[in-house]
Amino acid sequence: MRRAPGDQSLRQAYFSLLGRVAAATTGLGWAVLPELSHPLFFRHGSTDVASMVQIFLQQRYDVPLKARPRRILDLGAYVGYAAVHFAQRFPDAKILCVEPMVAAFRVLLLNTLPYPNIICRNVGVWGHAARLSPHTVLEGEAGMYLSDGVEQGGISCDAQTIATLLQSAEWPHVDLIKCSIAGAEIAVFADPKSRWLNTLDALLIVTHDDIVSGASHAVEACFDPVDIAQSVFGEVAVFERKLPFHALLDPAAPEIVLINPGVTVSPFFVQDVDPVPWGFFTFDGTSCQLHPNSPTVERPARLIFPRSLSGQSRALTWVMHAGVQSSPVRFLLRIETEDGRVVAETSRTLVEGCKEPIELEFEAAFGRHRIILQTEMAPGHPSNRNAWARWLNPRLA
Repeated sequence: MRRAPGDQSLRQAYFSLLGRVAAATTGLGWAVLPELSHPLFFRHGSTDVASMVQIFLQQRYDVPLKARPRRILDLGAYVGYAAVHFAQRFPDAKILCVEPMVAAFRVLLLNTLPYPNIICRNVGVWGHAARLSPHTVLEGEAGMYLSDGVEQGGISCDAQTIATLLQSAEWPHVDLIKCSIAGAEIAVFADPKSRWLNTLDALLIVTHDDIVSGASHAVEACFDPVDIAQSVFGEVAVFERKLPFHALLDPAAPEIVLINPGVTVSPFFVQDVDPVPWGFFTFDGTSCQLHPNSPTVERPARLIFPRSLSGQSRALTWVMHAGVQSSPVRFLLRIETEDGRVVAETSRTLVEGCKEPIELEFEAAFGRHRIILQTEMAPGHPSNRNAWARWLNPRLA
């Protein structure tokens, strides 16, 4: 799938295989998708893979929106697949996940751990502070309807209102709410005068009239059609403010640091680099040395960064020849699509002791691309001795 991320038949076959494996065993497994830098965990013998299919194959929440949200509330986060989708789509947004079931919450924490912009709460959501217990189960744990009443089977959880959730997160408002809470929407949306509704830009909701009659009507009654447009995207009902309040309209593309100093893991590939201590190493958190190969080696030393772009149009870095008594080094920076088409390219040749900035501009790019950093000796120079070639804080913006 990494070689052909657009091949839907291949993608469908992968998810079909995951479903068969999950149905035949127990325990914890994981899936790897080309658009994600981190694996997705799922429980065998559960509805997790079915939920993953909804989000990453059927694209349940890939709803076109008028504006980019800065704060997203995920009600019924389950094991975190929708939250991960939103984190990839809106990397500058903060996301608050709400999931009441302890078993699902544990997997939610695993799936969202690499994303510092996601926070999770092990509570339910209701129209008032309550203690909820299972009432109806449809399609496994993902379709469990909780009700305010007597505990059943020793399973119960605390529930909070949306206003309380926002207050605990220190959010003055929420821009986007994703809601899939198996019938509890009739309680959450019981009061059309709730203050949080007045600042909401968009609601993506899957209502469950089959579980609780009148759930859809309760939601619709909260939105004035003069200000809010209503549409349907697959199984998702969309309520979107015609003139958004707080979301960012046409924001600048977020910066992508290629060598990440944080706790997240972003993959890159080292290609044709001499396996010696000085061949490749990172320093200062965001910089690296990429020692050029000897001119007798046919291929240049390269670092390849596969990344999902969301409108970035510039590559920025400094290049430095830190060697002493060394020949000139050629630095090359290239942006290309996954099928190898070159989007933009530039190069610099530096003598020892020199340091220069590089800013490569290209048409705003979207989807999977490769960013290539390459070093080699300048033509006509037979030795790579002391050719300390360094890339300082390479990034996209």
